[in-house]
Amino acid sequence: MNEETTERCRVCLEHKTLDQMKKRLGRHNGVDTLCKPCRREKEYFRVHGVERPKDLTLVFKTIAGAKHKRCSICSEYKTYDIFGKSKKNQEGITSECKPCRNEVKKQYRLKNANHVRQLSKEWIKNNYGKNKIADKMRGEKYRKTGKFKTRTKLERVNLGDGYVRNTLASRSPMKGSEFPQEMVETYRELMKLRKFMKENTI
Repeated sequence: MNEETTERCRVCLEHKTLDQMKKRLGRHNGVDTLCKPCRREKEYFRVHGVERPKDLTLVFKTIAGAKHKRCSICSEYKTYDIFGKSKKNQEGITSECKPCRNEVKKQYRLKNANHVRQLSKEWIKNNYGKNKIADKMRGEKYRKTGKFKTRTKLERVNLGDGYVRNTLASRSPMKGSEFPQEMVETYRELMKLRKFMKENTI
């Protein structure tokens, strides 16, 4: 069957048409990963207060001494670190692995590029002030860790023509574009020499 018009139930593992699946607006195809018969069976056990029998060996397995879980999309057994974290699901991990989840998101963004772009612009517009304050707080927290170090001009790795000309212009009434290329090359070598002497001074 065509994958665009079918969905596989995560319980009975059968591919069924979209009209046989439970509706779910949040997903890309508008249906849940649970078919209507399995949904009705699940509801029956919930209403009657009976624990639904389920063979977890189909989902969870121990392979070579390590715990594995079957991805609900690719059906491959993978270790727990390949899955994302989820407090709602059993074992605290998502039902689909990270590569499959990323691929689903990628396909959704490709099919709905304009919609995603519009939502992003609206979010930035509505949360500009809050996001700016959050960035400022993160910066202050990072500087307090002691890992932050202000780089001096001599510590810059990129000594391009524009940077060298701006440095010369800051110490002269001339504009950066007025310095000849020979002077720029000479001053670049001088800056490299100063940097080397500073790094190797005991």
